[in-house]
Amino acid sequence: MNFTPNQDGLQQLIQVLLCFKSLDNQVQRSAVDKLNAFNSEVPDYFCYLAYIFANMPDTDPYLRSLAGTQLKNSLQPNFALIAPQVIAYVKECVVKSIMDAEDSIKNISATLVTTIYTQDKWPEVIPHLINFFEHPDVKIRETCFSAINLICEDSTQSVGSSELVTPLVQKLIQNMANPSVKIRRLSLNSCNQFILVKSPGFSNLMPQFVQALYQRTQDPDPEVRKYVCQSFVMIAEVNIDILMPEIENLINFILHVCGDADEDVAREACEFWLVAAEHSIDRFELEPLLPRLLPVLLKGMVYSENDMTLLTGNSNDEDVIDRDQDFKPRHHRSQLHASGKPEQAPPKEEPRGDFDEDDDDDYDDDDEVEEWNLRKCSAAALDVISTITENEMLPHLLPLLTEQLNSTDWKNREAGILALGAIADGCNGMNAHLPGVLPVLVKTLKDPVPLVRSITCWTIGRYSRWTVTIPENVNKNEFLQQYFAPVLSGVNGNKKVQEAACRRSWNRTYTIYRTYTSNSFLCLSKIPSTLADAVKGSLNEKRYIDLIMPPLLQKYELLREDPQHIFSLMECLSSMAEALGPGFSPFVIPIWGYCLQLISHTLHMWQLHSQNPDDYQDVDKDYIIISLDLMSSICNGMGNQAEAFVSRNFPPSPPLIPLLFACLKDVSAEVRQSAYALLGDLALSAFNYVKPSMPQIMPLLIQQIDPNVESALSSACNNAAWAGGEIALHMKEEMTPYVGPLLERLVPLLKNEKVTLKALNENAAITIGRLGYILPDMVAPHLEHFIQPWCLNLGVIRDNLEKESAFLGMCKMIEKNPNGVGDKLVYFCDAVVRWNKPSQDLNNFFAKILHGFKQLAGEQWEQILSGYPNYIQQKLKERYGV
Repeated sequence: MNFTPNQDGLQQLIQVLLCFKSLDNQVQRSAVDKLNAFNSEVPDYFCYLAYIFANMPDTDPYLRSLAGTQLKNSLQPNFALIAPQVIAYVKECVVKSIMDAEDSIKNISATLVTTIYTQDKWPEVIPHLINFFEHPDVKIRETCFSAINLICEDSTQSVGSSELVTPLVQKLIQNMANPSVKIRRLSLNSCNQFILVKSPGFSNLMPQFVQALYQRTQDPDPEVRKYVCQSFVMIAEVNIDILMPEIENLINFILHVCGDADEDVAREACEFWLVAAEHSIDRFELEPLLPRLLPVLLKGMVYSENDMTLLTGNSNDEDVIDRDQDFKPRHHRSQLHASGKPEQAPPKEEPRGDFDEDDDDDYDDDDEVEEWNLRKCSAAALDVISTITENEMLPHLLPLLTEQLNSTDWKNREAGILALGAIADGCNGMNAHLPGVLPVLVKTLKDPVPLVRSITCWTIGRYSRWTVTIPENVNKNEFLQQYFAPVLSGVNGNKKVQEAACRRSWNRTYTIYRTYTSNSFLCLSKIPSTLADAVKGSLNEKRYIDLIMPPLLQKYELLREDPQHIFSLMECLSSMAEALGPGFSPFVIPIWGYCLQLISHTLHMWQLHSQNPDDYQDVDKDYIIISLDLMSSICNGMGNQAEAFVSRNFPPSPPLIPLLFACLKDVSAEVRQSAYALLGDLALSAFNYVKPSMPQIMPLLIQQIDPNVESALSSACNNAAWAGGEIALHMKEEMTPYVGPLLERLVPLLKNEKVTLKALNENAAITIGRLGYILPDMVAPHLEHFIQPWCLNLGVIRDNLEKESAFLGMCKMIEKNPNGVGDKLVYFCDAVVRWNKPSQDLNNFFAKILHGFKQLAGEQWEQILSGYPNYIQQKLKERYGV
């Protein structure tokens, strides 16, 4: 497109852009309004911005940068409305600006490339950028690699599934040894994007990539070494077999880098042990490494200088009055439904669902530094390795621990005590040493350093099971007195130490309330929660219920009107409701009624505040959230018995359905998140109660599923998508009116690569699969539009019933429309072979589908199969004979 700007209009736009130099907010707001007016009134507005950005080299670079930034920010929300010829001109200008003399312009051009690519799937730009990889100007080369890196990060699946991935990755592998450190970093990071998505094109180049990685293990740049470690860790997650031919060299490298002077590099290397232990590495491979590995891990567990700058709990603060913000439970969050744990690394955030809840292995519990760091990673690695090598570790470890525990440096002593706690589950042989070790730990409870006392409480708690299996030659009463009394008496003076002790002292919980400050009292209420989360259904015995529930209910009655403590108590009751299941039924009616009253009152007070903010105080909607979450837990625990009480009225509160309906429409995303979680749980446990309300509820649910959801709203969208799938299974054919509108939102959501909450893509896929299960004739015609991202998202999650129902639906859809699979069969095969133990029905269905495709392909089947990664070919032949 040839574009010649109107000079008057061009100068007007320039003057408006220059207004952003002003520090006056009013001037900047006025400039924003004028730009919006330009956008709505001038058809070629984007051409003007692109012209200033790329075709005015003699103009102030700051002005050109403003034009480029404004172009980038305006393209995404308006892309669908921009004329094709305007987009074509913008592309020309963006490509031209890559060659610009100004670094700032080149940098913005790289971000513009990925902005357009994500909207337009601009395939021709990738070969164009590859051609510039050999440009004589290193700055231009670096800009092209930067643009490619952004594309690979933002559009991993689309690039990874295209024909472009092979020539692109080949060039990236070549440039992993580039003299430019920036190009080495970008090449490595770009390749890393394709590992976990299991791009077939990238998988075929994996051997070359691995060899190139080995060449970079001694790279002088720590950032490059960090990316190399990330690569090995991710490869170990998806295909550790490819690393086995040189596993000895790899292990030597990882051992060396675990002690890297750069803490980020060391942490990434340490992750390898966690992943390797989860997969195929065994005790016979690990045991010879212990003499070299254990000192490295112990060194990594010592607080670093960086950690020390972040610590806040290393002084006595018992007499410091708790702040109001200390009262809310740290671990409270609205219900988030996940589809299942991925087969690879554990997620950073573990939503409720099939994920295991945090237990005493959590190295965050007694650590003031909240970020995942080398210390925590080293402790977790020691824990995992101890479960593999078991007691074979002790001869190598105990001398090292003895040296640390006797150190004059408190940081070394603290790390040694942490290590003792880390091996508690894996090394049963420690039992023989406990009569000598525990007195040392008890003595350490008087250490002058609070962080040492805190970690000691944690470690003693890790061995608490030993107190119920005391050897015959030990006096039980004397030991229990020696064990518990110091834990309770030696914790005073520091809230962090009190908190650690509270988690370990269940039997004395209700005798020490007045000893501690309010925040530490909240920690006490976490003790039954921790117990319930750990033992789950095993707690549902009368002797345990009679021990735990009466004091809990007594506190509940005393504190139900106390805003500072009710959150923690309701969280505790949520854990108990899920653990006790039907055993919680004697306590349901008053608690359920209280939740309804609390929701109703809070909604009413919020409405009054909205209408008369001067006369009524604002209200905390967390009261609604915690009530909805407790009700969800009750439904979860009670199962089908829930219908007996959810339909009851609790005057003066309104019935549940009107309150739930109000929460589903609430302006707060967190309220809606918990409301949709409860809706899904009601569909599971009391569908007949909510079924009459579906005509009113389903339009709200469909509206909540936003394909372009913002990160702040993604959890509400996620729970709505999950609830839709649960409702579908129960409504069956009556779901027909909603299938079309749901697919219009779920399919784009599934394909949205910018979604930050992985569970959202997965739940979208599961609900699509469930719709296909109940109404395959309606969903199967759309198969070609979603089969690839569907398989990529669900292939990697842990086997569970939700996943099974979705795959049964996929099989039904393929049976109805095999042509919809097209050239994406490799993704379906990959997802199939990633099942560990499919049910007999599902496994038979897989075999039927695969043999059907083999029959359709005829003599070409072997040729098709030969293009698949080896692990797919092998497992298809082993399991299904195809």
